[in-house]
Amino acid sequence: MDEIQVPLGEAIIEWVDIDSSSPLVGQTLRAANIREQTGVSIIAIQRAEKTIANPMPDTTIEADDILVTLGSRDEQQAFSELVETGSTDTSQA
Repeated sequence: MDEIQVPLGEAIIEWVDIDSSSPLVGQTLRAANIREQTGVSIIAIQRAEKTIANPMPDTTIEADDILVTLGSRDEQQAFSELVETGSTDTSQA
């Protein structure tokens, strides 16, 4: 069997559920400023049976979306905090 190497370095892909209580609901990807705040890239959105691959910055995040993200473990953790609280600042917890 051939070995396949994926050049992602420290990056991992995660699927993140967006609950209706998330502060990101109703924001566009641009307005949410996710990459700048966390370093994570949104590479797809699963919306019910529809997959939005490589979503545009004006795509609105909706409740029950599943965001497919690419980033390091630290970036993914920062994104999880952003999804839950609307902030990446854990010192205020």
